Amino acid sequence: SVVEKTALAEAEVEYEDYTSDTVWVKFPVERVGRLEGRHPAEIPGGFEDASALLSKRAAIVIWTTTPWTLPGNRAISFSSKISYGEYKVTDAPADNWVKSGEVLILADTLAESFFKQARVTAFERVADVSAQALVMIACAHPLKGVGGGYNFTVPLLDGDHVTDDTGTGFVHTAPGHGREDFDIWMQNARSLEARGISSVIPYTVDENGALTEQAPGFVGKRVITDKGEKGDANEAVIKALIDADMLLARSRLKHQYPHSWRSKKPVIYRNTPQWFIAMDKPIVDSPPPCGEGSGVGGAASTASAASPPPQ
Repeated sequence: SVVEKTALAEAEVEYEDYTSDTVWVKFPVERVGRLEGRHPAEIPGGFEDASALLSKRAAIVIWTTTPWTLPGNRAISFSSKISYGEYKVTDAPADNWVKSGEVLILADTLAESFFKQARVTAFERVADVSAQALVMIACAHPLKGVGGGYNFTVPLLDGDHVTDDTGTGFVHTAPGHGREDFDIWMQNARSLEARGISSVIPYTVDENGALTEQAPGFVGKRVITDKGEKGDANEAVIKALIDADMLLARSRLKHQYPHSWRSKKPVIYRNTPQWFIAMDKPIVDSPPPCGEGSGVGGAASTASAASPPPQ
């Protein structure tokens, strides 16, 4: 809770109506590579199909109700149980964010609703997109270059939590801002490192609800103000997406959102540096103060028994 400056237990969270900014964003396919050290030829059809998407400058489309979490994005989740397609835009208004000729990858059951939201007047389904192809793709971050940051590739991860009930069939994954995002990231940490992708989780939002230096281009922007009101972070991120030509559509959604039971104000999910004290191990003796006597416990011994916060 930004208002109360404290973490909340699940029992202290209530769900109330809240209007969120929603955005549809493209992640351009940037490269095709090895998977967990396996040669591309070992994944039938995957390499060829993924390479074709790269040559067509295709892009994955995600939908999120929390644009402020995009600086913390490190992956895109999909489901091998969902049918995906390659779609080409054949007609759109001249002033549209989605341009004629663009190639986009979407869940088949959600493609029509997306194109309607994005004011696309005509499109065609070009081909199937297999899970074997998706898992070999790495995308560019939509904020690449903003503030001199985000110059890393974004992998695609197969996750059971992904559905085609709403959105695009792809889930923008920020491991520092959601339990499912964190879980799938940690489950794949070893394989990501094997692919040369850092598994470090960024610390992008501080205890005041402000974006940190690990969110280049948005330092100091507030997700939520001290009074619990919506801050300026969403609009800053959306503007950056427009400037980068990565925003496809935007809207607002009234839905149930977590609030603190005390302040009745919205809360945010974020990762925090933590340290732990081992309660089943003896505390190391503190050094005698000024060389006189000896003591046990105190701040020094507590610190010595604690693990340092992650960097």
